Amino acid sequence: PLAMTKLFVSNLPLASTIKEIQDLFLVFGPLKSIKQHFNELKENDQTQNVFVEYYNESDAEKAINSLKGQKIMNRPILIEKAFERFNKLYVGKLPPTITVEDLKNHFRSFGEIISIQREPENDFAFIVFKDQEIVELLIKSHSKQNIRDVKFDVKRAFSRKEVQQRIIPPKRSIIIKNVPTDIKEKDFQTFFKDIGLIERVHLQKSQATVIFYNEFAALKA
Repeated sequence: PLAMTKLFVSNLPLASTIKEIQDLFLVFGPLKSIKQHFNELKENDQTQNVFVEYYNESDAEKAINSLKGQKIMNRPILIEKAFERFNKLYVGKLPPTITVEDLKNHFRSFGEIISIQREPENDFAFIVFKDQEIVELLIKSHSKQNIRDVKFDVKRAFSRKEVQQRIIPPKRSIIIKNVPTDIKEKDFQTFFKDIGLIERVHLQKSQATVIFYNEFAALKA
């Protein structure tokens, strides 16, 4: 559910103190909490992000309406409602070379990690943080990440149904390497039409994973 009293505020000057930020938002009503977050991995970053939580929904609305677009030290304030979410992060577009240890080393600078779920045959992983606000911060401010120049995405964790749709079943799939860059999913559909129906195709650089609707088709291929 939407946390109507909690706000995510970004692009605040790094020099702004917690007292200055608190005074800015107290004008609209009493605050339940205020938390600063700094990005230590982004060099020369002169901004900070803040979670501001009010006791009353109307006060949060007044803060958004009054402060959105306002400038502090010539920086426009970016402010929006924050969601109450689970503390699980989805990391997508991962090549097999990125390991659990790589993910741990990269993401632990953002906050305490509870667990990491990473299966080499899948192109995604799940990271559970102790603090759900870290997930919010990563989604809003750092949607594009990279490890050893390998770029990947971070998003909110999928529902169970969405996860099942993305998992690659080994018995119903085949991996094809050295795939030309101009090959599309429909080309695989055409090529394998006499073998069996294809559920979906994962294309990643020069490799393709073709997933059939049944195991027999995958065996024939």
